[in-house]
Amino acid sequence: MSAIIVPIDGSPQSIKALRFAITIARAFGDELVLLSVHGSSQILGENMLREAVEVAKEEAVPYRTKVRVGGNPTIEISFEANDPGVRCVVMGLRGSGSDSASGKTLGSVSQGLLQLAKCPIMFVPYDG
Repeated sequence: MSAIIVPIDGSPQSIKALRFAITIARAFGDELVLLSVHGSSQILGENMLREAVEVAKEEAVPYRTKVRVGGNPTIEISFEANDPGVRCVVMGLRGSGSDSASGKTLGSVSQGLLQLAKCPIMFVPYDG
């Protein structure tokens, strides 16, 4: 069983990406890794995962959660993505810290991940 990394930042974009990742996980029999990166707190990182965990439970897909604390989100996500057991990363174009007026351009974490990740990355646009 391979893993699909789904970075979760609490934004609607990350939940939409999760819903897309669920279809891929079902098709391949993969496990979802719901990943939160928080600058200072394990507890706050876990809180960001609550809605995603509920969605995964409702959809009855295999999943596990992971919180990385204190690091740069791009570096932390790429560290997880470069594990040999990872099939791909599925994430929103832009995260919770992005300017919504920027439309369909990639956010800074998405751009950085393109440079660092060795696995395929799928970006899911958010229509609001």
